[in-house]
Amino acid sequence: MDNIVQIRDGFIIDKESPIPYYHQLKIYILGEIDAGKWVAQQKLPSEAELCELLHISRTVVRQAIKELQNEGYLATEKGKGTFVARPKIIEGFVQILMGFQEDMESRGFKVTTHILKKELTPAPRRVAEELKVEVDSPVILLSRLRKLNGEP
Repeated sequence: MDNIVQIRDGFIIDKESPIPYYHQLKIYILGEIDAGKWVAQQKLPSEAELCELLHISRTVVRQAIKELQNEGYLATEKGKGTFVARPKIIEGFVQILMGFQEDMESRGFKVTTHILKKELTPAPRRVAEELKVEVDSPVILLSRLRKLNGEP
């Protein structure tokens, strides 16, 4: 796979649209990432190349990139360029629809789990509320270290 993302043939900024140019570019980039066409650590064309390809100003390109950086979709390395960011993994207090391991494996990660501590303990108020048990009811406290592709 080429390490630089490709701008899809036929993509143009609609200059007649009421949608700001930077937002059109942002939507396009998000679409390519969501569709899996642009993947983590692939490099984007330079700001100047994007300006030339899409016939837009550098200010427009910078605003789209900055917003996508703030949202965690892109990352910039000084002197190297802008890259598709590695996906951020967010896990809630209780997984409801799919287990963590199943979810991560479906995304292509190799999951390993190391049990650090396992003990019976009285449930604190917050835990008791989440588990719908009485405060101080015995619950299992489990501390584990999970790794994705060998990284904690």
